[in-house]
Amino acid sequence: MNGHLKWTRFAWLNNNLWVYFALFLVLSAERATNLTPHSWQHYLSCLTLLAGLNAPLLAFTYWRERLKVRLSIWSFWLLWAGVFLAIPIIIASLSQFRWQFHVPLFGMRDYFVMLAILLPILDLGLLINALAAQKGAIINWLEKWGIDGTILIGITFFSLLFSMMIVSNQEIFDRQELIMPSVDLVLVFRHFFRFLAYALQFSLIYLSLYFFYLLNSRFLIPEILKRRGILLYAIGVAGGIALFFPILSQILVSLPLVRDAKSLMPSQTLVVFTELNALLPGIVLITSLPLIVAFQWFKQNSEITKLEKQHIESELLLLKQQINPHFFFNTLHNLYSLSLAKSDQTPEVIVQLSELMRYVIYKGKEKEVPLSEEINYIEDYLHLQQIRLHKDFELQFNKSVEDPSFLLPPLLLIILIENAFKHGIEPAQGKCFLTIHLKSNSNSLSFKCSNSFEPNPENEPGIGLKNLQRRLSLLFPDQHHFSVQEEEGVFTANLEVWNP
Repeated sequence: MNGHLKWTRFAWLNNNLWVYFALFLVLSAERATNLTPHSWQHYLSCLTLLAGLNAPLLAFTYWRERLKVRLSIWSFWLLWAGVFLAIPIIIASLSQFRWQFHVPLFGMRDYFVMLAILLPILDLGLLINALAAQKGAIINWLEKWGIDGTILIGITFFSLLFSMMIVSNQEIFDRQELIMPSVDLVLVFRHFFRFLAYALQFSLIYLSLYFFYLLNSRFLIPEILKRRGILLYAIGVAGGIALFFPILSQILVSLPLVRDAKSLMPSQTLVVFTELNALLPGIVLITSLPLIVAFQWFKQNSEITKLEKQHIESELLLLKQQINPHFFFNTLHNLYSLSLAKSDQTPEVIVQLSELMRYVIYKGKEKEVPLSEEINYIEDYLHLQQIRLHKDFELQFNKSVEDPSFLLPPLLLIILIENAFKHGIEPAQGKCFLTIHLKSNSNSLSFKCSNSFEPNPENEPGIGLKNLQRRLSLLFPDQHHFSVQEEEGVFTANLEVWNP
């Protein structure tokens, strides 16, 4: 069951496959409502046709990440142009012809032309959105400006835009027609002070509605709805409208812009006390309620996420602090054994130990390191163990690395190798072995460590594997698989991590 859920999440959510199906569903529903009779046959036939003709696009979307890895950048974007540009354009071109055979393209030309324009724009928009979300741009924007700041920016933008449209089409505005299709910047600069006067008055009109939004977000929702309930909130909404709409309406009808164009008032007149003038503030209060509640939930959830992240970072720091002493004790024991034996290799071991400790101290503080540096550290560690141990053991380190720049947390893989030496190689009385397989590409890493061992009931599991499991759960939630197996004197640890 969990496997099917993970597959569904990958196939439909992570790779935007669902976005295009949603677009096809909307177009199919729109066509079914425009055709007579309104039937399931029209809906399903349109959906099948859209999905079938755009099958290359859907397949490309599903395999997109794998294609990025397997193809060169030029081949990838050439294929993208084929499925998002060439194929939709060909379909749109063919849809204008009647076919001798029964091919239901004719009559859907507008849909295919729209898709030919919309599909590449939509895909590029999804790419930009993914980059913005990955870098936290959306969250940073909301945290910096908030919903209030965003609304004020919108008020400023539309006030300036409508003011430029009025100045550019003054004759149309004087006839009280709302059609103002163009902006003439020359006229705007020529009548700049008139433009500023219009912009100020438009800002006052929008701010009058913004006032009711602030009343809702600052007082009615936090003070009445959350504390006193929905009934008193409804009474508060009605009282707020009755109290403030006459005052604001009176201010608006006194503006020259409104007097020149009565259509800017909901009531289409300069009368203050009308039902329509009271209706618009009510619409603002009601429609802003879910928006305000959703944003407050987002803000609260963001704070909770920050606290959880701080807790995880603190816990990871403690786990790293456990790694360093564990390694330090092992290396001191190695050096002590060599000094007792008065080995000529002692100076070499001291130098190599210092290099290993330098990696632990300096690289261990970093969040991520390239896989190539971690491999060099492992190879130095294995070389040191071969010098220190006076026994014949078989060692294999097989590597298949497509992307040496693959990033992973430091000192993650060495824990399994240390565990293999401590519990398998060092206490062995006869022949023993250690086999390591490392395979990686740009999206995933697979690490397998197998070693011989002699079962001993007195041996207690150390902190190494528990430490590793906890780090994996914090660093790669739902993005890793770790398992150990003991069978016929062989201990095998398998670790896989992948990018989302």
